[in-house]
Amino acid sequence: MKKLLYPLVIFCLLSSSIKAQQESKHWYFGNKAAITFPYNTTLPTSLTNSNMNGAMEGCASISDGAGTLLFYTDGEKIWDKSHTTMPLPAPGVLNGHSSAAQSSLILRKPGSNSQYYVFSLFHSKLDKLRYSLVDLTLQGNGTTFNPLGNVVSSTFNVIAPGQLYDPTEMLTATMHSNCTDYWVISHDMGNAAGLPRILVYLVTASGVTLNNTFFDGNMLAADHNGCIKVSPDRKKLAITYNNSNRVRIFSFNNSTGAIALTNTLVDNTNLLAVYGIEFSPDSKLLYTSNTPSGIIRNISQYDLTLSSDAAILASRTLIANETSAWTSATNGFGQMQLGPDNRIYVSRGGFGSISYINLPNVLGTGCGFVLNGIPLASGTSNIGLPNYIPTCDTVQTKTCDIFRLDPNDTNCCSAGISRISAGNSNVTKITYQVTGGVIQGYSASCAGTPNSTSLSGTASGTINFNPTCSLQLFNTSLQSTTATGTMTVKYTVKFQNGDSCVYTTEVKGCPRAPLIQCDNVKGEICICNPGSSGQNYLELIIGNQTIPSSSICGLIINYYNSSNVLDNGFFINSIIMSNYQVNPLPGPINVAGMLGTAAGAMNPFVIQANYTSNKVLDGRVEVITIHCNGDTCKTNWKPQKVGLGDVVYVDWKPKYVKSPFSKVNAYSFKIAGPSASKTEPNPFKLKYLTINIPDSSGGPEIIGLTGAELYSVKGREQMLTIERASHARYTALFKLKSALNMGPADTSGIFQVFFANGIPKNAFFNFYNEEGSMLSSSTLALDTSLGTGVTQLGKNGFGSNQMMLFSGYPNPTSDQFNLSISMVEAEEVKLTIMDINGRLIEEKNMGKIKRGLSELNISVAHLSEGTYFIQANTTGNYQSSNSIKVVVIK
Repeated sequence: MKKLLYPLVIFCLLSSSIKAQQESKHWYFGNKAAITFPYNTTLPTSLTNSNMNGAMEGCASISDGAGTLLFYTDGEKIWDKSHTTMPLPAPGVLNGHSSAAQSSLILRKPGSNSQYYVFSLFHSKLDKLRYSLVDLTLQGNGTTFNPLGNVVSSTFNVIAPGQLYDPTEMLTATMHSNCTDYWVISHDMGNAAGLPRILVYLVTASGVTLNNTFFDGNMLAADHNGCIKVSPDRKKLAITYNNSNRVRIFSFNNSTGAIALTNTLVDNTNLLAVYGIEFSPDSKLLYTSNTPSGIIRNISQYDLTLSSDAAILASRTLIANETSAWTSATNGFGQMQLGPDNRIYVSRGGFGSISYINLPNVLGTGCGFVLNGIPLASGTSNIGLPNYIPTCDTVQTKTCDIFRLDPNDTNCCSAGISRISAGNSNVTKITYQVTGGVIQGYSASCAGTPNSTSLSGTASGTINFNPTCSLQLFNTSLQSTTATGTMTVKYTVKFQNGDSCVYTTEVKGCPRAPLIQCDNVKGEICICNPGSSGQNYLELIIGNQTIPSSSICGLIINYYNSSNVLDNGFFINSIIMSNYQVNPLPGPINVAGMLGTAAGAMNPFVIQANYTSNKVLDGRVEVITIHCNGDTCKTNWKPQKVGLGDVVYVDWKPKYVKSPFSKVNAYSFKIAGPSASKTEPNPFKLKYLTINIPDSSGGPEIIGLTGAELYSVKGREQMLTIERASHARYTALFKLKSALNMGPADTSGIFQVFFANGIPKNAFFNFYNEEGSMLSSSTLALDTSLGTGVTQLGKNGFGSNQMMLFSGYPNPTSDQFNLSISMVEAEEVKLTIMDINGRLIEEKNMGKIKRGLSELNISVAHLSEGTYFIQANTTGNYQSSNSIKVVVIK
């Protein structure tokens, strides 16, 4: 009895088109364990009819092209489709053994629809590679009119040609380039001189012949216990060498059978007792497992697109680590094997379930490993799964697998089904037909595709792709229109070379089909200053994503602390931008019914959820949007906090500006990058900047923000393009259009913040990256020793101004320009636009502007490229503001 190893069997399942053969539909393995594949995008389900018991490792099963089970084997016995052992010729068993890693292999004889070769291997270097021919027209356990098949006596346990030395337990096959014949590949231990060989057999309608041998040196005695696999594109070969902790990768020519060594991977830690192996469906990644030695029981991923052995080894990602109790030498992950739905399935020795890798083409942990993925209704898994060989039909149409089901079947508001693909850059056109439903839309990582909204709500349509684009991701959202939620979707996919394939999938039992997708809720930034008595806010941007459109009539915001406990006292009130004010509430923010009716509801909007500064937002925010049609959608936003420190402020310069307030001070500042000693991250990617000042009754407050048009580093004018600036009474936020890459020698352009009623003694600053994670924070003492004089900001000579414009954003601009205006009293206002020479270009009547600070939006898309000045005037020209400069770039 050989030493039991911990083999890992992962099945990379290829989704097939409707014409593809379903020869791998039923898998029989382990201790009376079996699963069946639906040949669409859903996961396989368990069967309870297996009579194969004690298949420790190798096994194989075969169905016909329609998916009807024919027979299965463990390398010793063969069970027909009635689950009865075939009455084999004497001695009544195949010369294989279920404790050989790849004990058996089933191939349909080329040119025949009723005869199948069964290859078998014994364990522990005993016996030879043999084959037998099963003929399904023989009576076997059936009758003359209903034969169940048996082995042809003259072809029972035939020793394969060229078997001179002790064999290993390695056995695989792949299709010839002619898509009719097969290559069968095995391995032996070589002669006494230590010359092990890879043997390549050609299987044709005429029989089995030895085509090629490749001498594979440096094998150890225990290296017989490993696995061999051919990549789905049939261009690579990979072998695990269990005792020498290495994997070797070869090129393979599926026209000639030629083999050449390309890589040798040796790692005495991560490849310790390496056993199982499998390629990703796109043949770019390699997965390995370690035997269940109790020392290391992992699944690892390697990137084969890299050229050198060292680079491939360095690309290793740990995909899974078996941590369950080790009670047997067979506990844990087993072999890996390619299957028919483009997932990789993983056996688990001694468990009542098998695992799978959902997206094996994805580099890194995003491939989606699921530990208890497929529960077994009867029996248990050992460390083997069926040795499955894809047919040419499957291989040629595997690109239709881009319509695999998302593991999260419905989205957050049960709006429909999402189908996500790994993409294929050769796709030029996709045509779909939905029966019992509609397509809500699609998204794709490919420029120049039609807008998804033009296809929403349609039962059929065509999406064209630029042949030169890189379609790495494709997602379709489907919505049922039936009471039961059942629908069928048929996709026809065309490729650059003219090939096409058809994929059909059924969706059953979807929830009631709501009219909406989930709304896009984004937390812009957590603005906070713990310890201050002031008021902070979390700004949420809620974009209505309804298809078809249904406006938002209500909103509920709940806060759950870091222990996931609802805190009804966290938020103190809510301000909905667009002149909606919600009074302070003791519980969660609930504005249901306050946003209007279906005819007048807001869509979309920005909300500020306020809380006191002595609280820290470190949990999650739950946002429930209530649509006017009655549907609701629930999403969560969680802030990220990473204290990395080291960004500093420099060059604070006070200015006085003229305004309707009793006194306004404008402070200018710029930002310096991290010190040279700060290496992680370096450079900083600065996206958000917040400023907080202490609050006090009648004291200083923030009334405006701007980014000046001066830059401290020549040639870096684009460093400070402000996308958005907003402020509360004691808190200000800058959002940059593009993140600043702040290295040790870098400084930003000029920012400005305007204070009324004096200058605060201190200001608190926070820097954030693009994800909203804090980079650093600091406190700066401001200069309060200035006099009370007033100096005009901008051009002089406008008299006693009662209006003031603050520089807007974005500047430079090419389309829309937003600016702030400060009014002492509500009046009718017009904006005057002049060119750089003072010539009047345009006047815009802005209507009546309310008292206080307001934001105006004007279109400058019609203006030619150049520099302009904007001034505000009352309609009777009684009052004029300062002028601000706008730069238009086309």
